[in-house]
Amino acid sequence: MPSQSFPGLILQGETLSSLLKLATATHEKSKTTDNTELIKTSYELMEGLQKLISHYEATLSKHNIPLPYSTV
Repeated sequence: MPSQSFPGLILQGETLSSLLKLATATHEKSKTTDNTELIKTSYELMEGLQKLISHYEATLSKHNIPLPYSTV
């Protein structure tokens, strides 16, 4: 992007989905601890990835492109 000082990163949808699954599992495990910082940080990571996935899925849907992964 011309307005950016640094190059972007391209990430495949299935990779993003896998990262979200890992973040979700990490957050779920974090809730079994007393570490509130870990719980908060893992939630923020999971939430950020979920927003990216939601945008990705909405974009594919808008263009009638099937998801490259299962949502089940």
